[in-house]
Amino acid sequence: MHHEDPPRRLPAPCHDAKDPDGGTFLVPGCAGRANDPDNVSACTCVDFKDAALALIAKQDAELREKSRQYLGVCDDYAKLAARCRKLEAELAAANTALASSPSAVRPGGRAAKAARTPTRPTRS
Repeated sequence: MHHEDPPRRLPAPCHDAKDPDGGTFLVPGCAGRANDPDNVSACTCVDFKDAALALIAKQDAELREKSRQYLGVCDDYAKLAARCRKLEAELAAANTALASSPSAVRPGGRAAKAARTPTRPTRS
């Protein structure tokens, strides 16, 4: 008499997996067959690997999108920083030109004091 062993139950990794957020999902391919006791042995860890690779591909696409967004922000920041450096250089050049001008009003100088001192009406 020939005795056939009942189908073995599969280890948990072939039935479900944990996603990075801690949730559990049934592995595609295994999920449908796991409920069929006559076909449980058809579920292999290859199904789990395929599901894991699909999840990795999805997360990789999301990561690339976020990376593209952040790089755009970094590019904007770099352009703004370059513009600020240019404006600082222009301001420094203007200050240098103003300071070297003979008609410049220097703080604390005679022209500055004269500008602050109200003129008194002269008596006739």
